[in-house]
Amino acid sequence: MDDEKAKVKPALRPGRRWVWWLAVTAVVFFLLGALMFLPRDRQPQYQGRPLMAWAADLNLADPVRHAAAEQAVRAIGTNGLPALVGFLDRRDPWLGPTVLRAENKLPRRLYRFFYARVKPQQAALDRRDAARALGVLGPQAVPVAGALGRALADPQMMVSVAAADALAAIGSPAVPVLLSALPSAANPAKRSILPALGRLKPDPAAAAPVLQHILNSTENNDVFMLAARTMQNVGADAVTPLLDLLASDQPATRVRAGQGLAAVAGDHFSAFLAILSAFPGLSVTARREAISVVEQLPAYKRRSAPVMARALLDEDAEVQNAAAAWLRANYSADDLDKLLLNEGDTVREQARAIYAVSAAVTATNAAPP
Repeated sequence: MDDEKAKVKPALRPGRRWVWWLAVTAVVFFLLGALMFLPRDRQPQYQGRPLMAWAADLNLADPVRHAAAEQAVRAIGTNGLPALVGFLDRRDPWLGPTVLRAENKLPRRLYRFFYARVKPQQAALDRRDAARALGVLGPQAVPVAGALGRALADPQMMVSVAAADALAAIGSPAVPVLLSALPSAANPAKRSILPALGRLKPDPAAAAPVLQHILNSTENNDVFMLAARTMQNVGADAVTPLLDLLASDQPATRVRAGQGLAAVAGDHFSAFLAILSAFPGLSVTARREAISVVEQLPAYKRRSAPVMARALLDEDAEVQNAAAAWLRANYSADDLDKLLLNEGDTVREQARAIYAVSAAVTATNAAPP
């Protein structure tokens, strides 16, 4: 019996139990702290400075130090790719948001203490600097284009923009990465990806579906305009999808489509000719909006005049009036006769009558009360 009692372990006293839990908690925090403050992966060096120190200098406005940083990154070259990818994949510390939220809740000295040790924003800065260094390497960074593609989805705008710029610097091998990331990218990244695609000139057949998806889905005016211009710049047909949007039942969509058409036509005369050619076959809503597009392109008024003259006989009164107002702003009645020289007498008389009625209405509206 005594032997059995000897084998039973005594329960921890309440005081000892508290000490035991305190020791376990201390060990856990020690291990977390050790993980947090472990030294970073080794980096290649140039002139005694680590690669990421040079990469940070790429953000400096000082042209001398910036040029020195570019030289250092190029000197290290592909030897730096593993380290740069490691920093590009760095995650923000899990305590970072807590520390940032505590800025106005803790005494200033205590907040600085935690900020200096947790460094809540340093990982994002490292990701940005790594992306910029990869951009300096340009085509040498082809093997890590996939890592830059992942960085396009970074929640920090400065990182996603730097990644887009780096992929543009890589060149045509980065096109598939840019195209695959574009639909889901945030708007700031889209505003970097789209010009990059315009410079890299991807295959129009591959780029057109992705760019058209952006035209049909975005509500951001800047992204819409960039997508329209990029589509035409890479050799795809931007006019047809924009004309389709010109007939939308959403006024905001029609306005964006008109602005996109004016921008594309302003850059590409062939696009303007395509608009004029399509004009007679457009829906009534699209024809009304197309005249406003022509109004935004005064440099092409001589080319627009015959189409606007024929629009005086449009089946829709609003289109007639809009065309007449445009013609009155740019041409006299005598000029109208010249524009309709090849038309029949009946057509010319009808056009003159509509032109005259529009002129009378305009004069009445302009008269002082």
